[in-house]
Amino acid sequence: RIAKMCSSEQRRDEDPAVSLRRTVKTACARDCYDTCGMQFEVEDGAICGAARGLPDHPFTKGFLCARGMKDHENRVTNRVGFPHVRGASVPALAKCKAPWLRVTWDTALDTVAGKLKEVIEQHGVDSVLQVDFAGNASLLTSGFTARLWNVLGIAETDYTLCTASGATALRYHFGSTYGVQPEEILGEKLIVLWAFNACVSSAHFWRCVQDAKRAGARVVCVDCRKTESVAGCDLWIQPRPNTDFALAMGIANFLITNNKVDNDFIAKYTSGYEEYRTEAEKWPLDRVSRLTGVSEAMIITLAQMYMDTRPSVIMIGIGLQKARFGGEAVRAVSLLPVLTGQHRGHFFSNGSAYNVDTDYISGRSQVTKKRRLVSMVDLGRLLAQGEFKFVYIFNMNAAVTLPNSLAVREGLLRKDVFVVVNDTHWTETVAHADAVLPAASFLEKDDLNVPWTHPYLQMGWRVVPPFAESRDEIWVCVITRTWLRVGGSSPKTTLQDTLF
Repeated sequence: RIAKMCSSEQRRDEDPAVSLRRTVKTACARDCYDTCGMQFEVEDGAICGAARGLPDHPFTKGFLCARGMKDHENRVTNRVGFPHVRGASVPALAKCKAPWLRVTWDTALDTVAGKLKEVIEQHGVDSVLQVDFAGNASLLTSGFTARLWNVLGIAETDYTLCTASGATALRYHFGSTYGVQPEEILGEKLIVLWAFNACVSSAHFWRCVQDAKRAGARVVCVDCRKTESVAGCDLWIQPRPNTDFALAMGIANFLITNNKVDNDFIAKYTSGYEEYRTEAEKWPLDRVSRLTGVSEAMIITLAQMYMDTRPSVIMIGIGLQKARFGGEAVRAVSLLPVLTGQHRGHFFSNGSAYNVDTDYISGRSQVTKKRRLVSMVDLGRLLAQGEFKFVYIFNMNAAVTLPNSLAVREGLLRKDVFVVVNDTHWTETVAHADAVLPAASFLEKDDLNVPWTHPYLQMGWRVVPPFAESRDEIWVCVITRTWLRVGGSSPKTTLQDTLF
């Protein structure tokens, strides 16, 4: 399903920089559950006042979080407006103490491309590293820029910081990660928030949960912390940290022992049930209670609620898999709906449901050489050891979000590494760079937003022109390719050319 989140008067060939005051509809590009529809009042190429939600959006229904409502201020505060390179540094001082020099785009690209060529010639492509993540989760911003780096064949990270463990766990059993859609929650009779603080993490999901509760659904929170969501639930079960696998297997044991599983569904749609049942038999209630700190009576209460109340959904929070053996916990929890005959009766992330060809967008499918893959968890140590001589960072504040951040910063400040940061704001990472290229914010470029919760694809239309001399990532990708004179097919330079 594609929701048309723009009016018939707003076409892609429309120029936002006109003097007529008007409303521009777009979408939030943050890496967030909600992917909200937004609208801005614009006059003379400037935003007039705070953002408002789109009231006709089927999921977000006109509500924005506090961050979204401040985007008109964030767009112009602490922005990188022009290319900069470091001036000559005093040898005794760290690189970050050298003054910034504002330069033209030509000078910046000459500097960056020249250094990149030099490093590749002297040290090889494996000494060049691309570091990025999901600061802007739109399709082209997060993926298209990788085309240049895929052609060059430089090293890349494994993108394992966020959902990799849980997503891999779900693929083992279901082939992909998707589960229930938000609208289906309104029809559920039991909702289990398992390590999912929806009240804070997803305001719109929380609204769906509370609407279902008012309609008679029961809501259970399974969390080692007393989160904000607990107050809106009927029951809170508090296992010890990192014992969720044991609790899920204990519930499975109870369902199997009491013959409350859907044997017909299991026989028709699954394989490996006998091996699973053998594993579940190792988790009797007394053992599970000792490990989790949850009383046997409470485990039985939850298990009985789950087997007697259908339809139901288990909403698995991202935090569940951010622990040692977290993927195993996600596997165990996600299989409980299968026992009761509910196909994909869980939610974790629905992004895989839309079959977007990200390999094509990023150009990965158009090259044959495998790139060096670097663990994000281990990246700090490798940087500090001087493993890389050229690092290109975009769409991520790597100096504060990567593990072992002190080592990350130490590595970026090495004299023998050249660091380029393509960013919208003067972040902590920019302070560790040799060159900074100003990026356009999500309000200053066209892009496509593919949500990972609800099923509504949205165009992120440009609201206003780019701030100062900032440019979008596609422009930077194309122009850098030109500077490097990389062969191959020409990348498209606009969203219209890329998608339409």
